[in-house]
Amino acid sequence: MHSSFSIAPLLAAMTGISPSTAEEPAGSLVQFRRTLEAGEFSYQAEFGRLEVMENRSEHTGTISLAFVRLKSTNEKPGDPLYYLPGSPQPASSLRDHESWAPFLEQRDVVLVDQRGLGESQPRLEWADPSWDPAKLLADEETAIAAMVTVCEDIAGFAAHRGIDLSSYNAEETARDLEELRAAFGDQKIHLMGHSGGSHLAFQYLRLFPQRVASIVSIGTAGPDDIQKPPRESDESLARISELVAQDSGVEYGDLGELMEDALAVLEIDPLPLEVVDRRTGKTVTVELGPFGLQWIVIQDLADTSDLVVLPRLLQSIVERDPSLVQWFAQKRFQQLARIPVALFTSRTAAGASPARWNDVAQQAPRSVFGAVRTLFAREIAEPLGIRDLGDSYRASVSSDVPALFISGTLDAHTPPFQAERVMARFPNSRHLVLENTGHERIRTDPRVHSKIVSFLRGADVESETLPSPSLRFLPAKGSRDGVSHPAVSDR
Repeated sequence: MHSSFSIAPLLAAMTGISPSTAEEPAGSLVQFRRTLEAGEFSYQAEFGRLEVMENRSEHTGTISLAFVRLKSTNEKPGDPLYYLPGSPQPASSLRDHESWAPFLEQRDVVLVDQRGLGESQPRLEWADPSWDPAKLLADEETAIAAMVTVCEDIAGFAAHRGIDLSSYNAEETARDLEELRAAFGDQKIHLMGHSGGSHLAFQYLRLFPQRVASIVSIGTAGPDDIQKPPRESDESLARISELVAQDSGVEYGDLGELMEDALAVLEIDPLPLEVVDRRTGKTVTVELGPFGLQWIVIQDLADTSDLVVLPRLLQSIVERDPSLVQWFAQKRFQQLARIPVALFTSRTAAGASPARWNDVAQQAPRSVFGAVRTLFAREIAEPLGIRDLGDSYRASVSSDVPALFISGTLDAHTPPFQAERVMARFPNSRHLVLENTGHERIRTDPRVHSKIVSFLRGADVESETLPSPSLRFLPAKGSRDGVSHPAVSDR
């Protein structure tokens, strides 16, 4: 059963749970085996739970971590691979995918839902139906006030249920992984992390270097990469603008200027949009302001499937045409209706170095994205009761373990230079760079899977750039063969 953290007053029963002294002591495994099928591929999997302390320093109650261990088809499997997806995605949701087949020919694959996520309990997700996500799509002042208020509500409810929100961070999660490794009896493990999962992998490596056989970082988020200086997003937008200028099938001006024009239009008069609140099935009106547009664009700035329509989206807002942005507003409204509390607590605890916060303060007034990439991180720390993990947590990690870094040139969330900065302290490392590839598509590229499998087998995978076709964009009006997007699929 999914245990959601909710104060829905109209529900007959509350689904949030409290940490408690479980029947099984901390560190003990409870598991069962079943067969999974993915396409034509069939394999055994062990499902189970591990009880761990919620707050190890204060010896509070236990929480329950859910895991799935996919069993190798090899009679003599190598050290297992622990896969760490970017939060808030629970790893166990990826268990029945045929892409694991080549990995399982070598070794077991362990998928654990990080504390606060997925099937782990408590599941920290705020689902109060009185929460209005439309407030996050208006202006910055309204968005901050709304988020601070809801975080105060979340903290009050958590305290009432005995949940220590300050314990839901990557440092505690890294210790969870170590307890799971020990409970399994694995001597060494391979770590493969995507995005925020790579950030977690580096924390584990810092704490337990002797237990890591190798590390694969897909879309690297280093120890001090969680909070983003605005200039990085401006530079990503400029790279996309260059690709648009190179596309002979469309005619747009500079995307930075187009973004500024769209923000100016919304500053003067927010754009009313109708979206469906799927919690109630009712249509509601959202007033899209400048902050709402910044939020929408920044979320998709690393997604090549949405980048193809970005110039048209900005142009349509300048023309005050709501038909295109309404699709994006619907997606984000629905996403924001359920707040991933564990993601907020972890990112807030990660914080940033003083130098990085200084960069944010200096760059935000000149950026078309303002401080949207770091917004809420500081504002919600006190309402949620989150403590900054400190500069030692954000210090660089050094290691001579074999390491494979994988980046996409159009990944605005975890750009290649982040990988290069981290791998400078990994002398036994390689870097694969995928041209014209965004954040999500790095991990799904078949060539990447093949390289990772070879790397884990011990093969010498060389650093290289893998070519991918240039992006083609939708024109401001009409359609274009071979280029589509669901927001304009019926127009």
